[in-house]
Amino acid sequence: MASRSYRFKKRKASFDENEVEELASVELKKHKSLLEWFEDESRCPIYRTFFVDPVEAEDGKIYERAAIEAHFAQHENDAECLSPLTRVAMGKRLVPATWVKNAVERMVESGLADLEDTKVYQRSKNDMAQVAALKAKAEAGDAHAMGRLGFSYRDGTRGLNKDPVEAFKWFKMAADLRDPPAATSCGVAYINGSGVERNHTRGISMVTIAATLGSEHACSVLGWANECGHHGFDKNPEEATKWYKEMQKCVCRDSVDVYRERATNWLRAHPDP
Repeated sequence: MASRSYRFKKRKASFDENEVEELASVELKKHKSLLEWFEDESRCPIYRTFFVDPVEAEDGKIYERAAIEAHFAQHENDAECLSPLTRVAMGKRLVPATWVKNAVERMVESGLADLEDTKVYQRSKNDMAQVAALKAKAEAGDAHAMGRLGFSYRDGTRGLNKDPVEAFKWFKMAADLRDPPAATSCGVAYINGSGVERNHTRGISMVTIAATLGSEHACSVLGWANECGHHGFDKNPEEATKWYKEMQKCVCRDSVDVYRERATNWLRAHPDP
């Protein structure tokens, strides 16, 4: 059977110039319509961005994994939940939609997608690669990678959904390997009951360990607790001064400007006698 392009060329030879232009316009519209349809089908129905890690759910629909997992998380204690599209009860089994992933990747790499959509897609793809690399290092025992994963789950960065339980898990694993920032965050999670049952004693103990490991932010927490009389501490200006001074000596600069300014203001108002 002759190819479509060959048949088009044969027909073109028998048409005048206007007919050729009209036929070409019709063909172009068909291709454009098909591309617009495929672009729309290449978007997660929840996020409305191009698929990076598409999965097929039990409702027969394709979703971005992070989007449907976030939907499931709202019903974490239930075996089933309502489909976000059909509103019919569905299970939570997900199957990778590899062919969709490959098709979207091919479309983007060919330059057919919108520039802004392409940027978002590439950013999401890079995030996914970073998370995969961090998990590989963390599972191999790298404490720093464990801590970075914890921060990503805590803050919802690198394309991850916020998950305080998962964040605490990685913080605790890194803290047990004496990673200063992770130990601080683990202690703060205990104090606030974020991802773990609240326990002030364990929290302050962990923060103190982090401070002795050189965590600037841990020192700031202890300084503030002694300044204001929080977390079971009495107000103790001398201890507050001690910990605020320790902040300035820390090699692990894991605090932020607002806490540094608080320490600076305190030390300015409480100079050494």
